[in-house]
Parts: sequence; C-alpha cells; structure tokens
Amino acid sequence: MSKKNKVWCTDFTYMRQANGRFRYNCTIIDLYDRSAIASVNADYMNTELAIKTLNEALIKEKKPKKLNSTF
Repeated sequence: MSKKNKVWCTDFTYMRQANGRFRYNCTIIDLYDRSAIASVNADYMNTELAIKTLNEALIKEKKPKKLNSTF
C-alpha cells in the first residue's frame, strides 16, 4: 500500500487462560506499515467484539474518509 489508512486488515485469535477458559482478541492493522490500529480483548468472539475494535480504530484514526472495504 502506498498510503496510510487506505486498507485495514483484521484477525481474531484466542488465548487459553490458566483456568482453562478462553480469551479472544480482535486486532486491526494498517497494511501500509503493518501497524496495529486497534486491539480489543473479550470473553467471546462475536460481532460485538469486531464492532468494538472497528469503532476504536475509527476513533483513533479520526474516521479516515477513503478506507477501502473488501469482503
């Protein structure tokens, strides 16, 4: 990518805790420099976690106007 805030990528991962339960993480990175824009942990991997992470990224990056969306 040639400019910051043009394409973001997200991924979910999980971590097993000492008590056997899982903790989930959603992270959004900017493909321009692979920097983490937002990273949120939760007890469940669901839509709410993804939306919370996206909202955090949009606030941090001041809602970039021309961010591409690919599904």
